[in-house]
Amino acid sequence: MTPAEIHQALQAAVVCANEGRAVDAHRTLQQILAIDPNQIDAISQLALLCLREKNYESAIQYFERALAITQSPALCANFGLALASAGKLSAAFAAYRRAIELNPNIPEIHFNLGHALQQAGQLAEAMV
Repeated sequence: MTPAEIHQALQAAVVCANEGRAVDAHRTLQQILAIDPNQIDAISQLALLCLREKNYESAIQYFERALAITQSPALCANFGLALASAGKLSAAFAAYRRAIELNPNIPEIHFNLGHALQQAGQLAEAMV
């Protein structure tokens, strides 16, 4: 696949996912990864797709794989969401805090950290 074909395939996978055709999205993203195992957009989309499907352990694995390649506030925040959803609150705190380090100006990340702290009963810290 050329870079343009990979971009087209990524767009098609996102459309499939948004239309509820998760199997097609998974297949397309896996085909991209068979050609380029470090294609960050395909890895990230697989992580988000697994998160949407509530397959938290797979989502966590894909986010870890993506974060080994690059770090962004969005990746770290979504990793935190997957961890929190899987009940791994301590690890979620760390992921949210890393996202905030990368960009402290995204209110949703602060909210998600506060919500996770509240879930863990750490109300005083959640209110900071």
